[in-house]
Amino acid sequence: MRNLGAKYRNRKRFLCNPALCRVLWLLGIGIFAFTIGIIGALLGSIGLIKQAHNRVYEQLNNQWETKCFVFQRVSLPHPCQNCNDSNCNTNICYDEKFKVIYKIFDETEILSTISVNDTPHQQDIQVGHEYKCYYDRSVNVQFVQWEYISPKSQTQIIIVGIVLMSVAIIIAVVLSIYIFWIERPRLKQSKRRNQMLRHLSDEH
Repeated sequence: MRNLGAKYRNRKRFLCNPALCRVLWLLGIGIFAFTIGIIGALLGSIGLIKQAHNRVYEQLNNQWETKCFVFQRVSLPHPCQNCNDSNCNTNICYDEKFKVIYKIFDETEILSTISVNDTPHQQDIQVGHEYKCYYDRSVNVQFVQWEYISPKSQTQIIIVGIVLMSVAIIIAVVLSIYIFWIERPRLKQSKRRNQMLRHLSDEH
């Protein structure tokens, strides 16, 4: 029993060792700061890349714009449901396809199709007329649509990334100050005390 009690006390003393607890605590904080810093850097980088890509798209907006000549139109009505919190109503929706010809930036004529699905009313577009349209110059010039959709802003992602990186930097600075101004002198003092105790024990 005495041996078991001694082992338990030694184990408890080891688990509650202040120096070990401080090292684990500092290590955990450092890992946490490093993790959120990496996540923030990744989010910020992705947001900046997408935002730069969007800026290029915005600059090309005028060059995307062209005139589409409609030479064929197909309109397919079908039932669709419009639901709210209380009930659902069945209405008539339309799937429409427009065969169009348009010129791109180098004056090449492109033959393509504009599809508009599940609209509650038919498009006010007539065969044999030209209408303003937008094509994808950067990836696929055959992708064309009636409306220009602005790219989604990445500001929120960039802000989240900056905030996470700022928090990580602040934690790292505070942790560095604590280590160099508090923990390091404490370790030196503990080392000197251990050396003095060892020296005294050697003398005896």
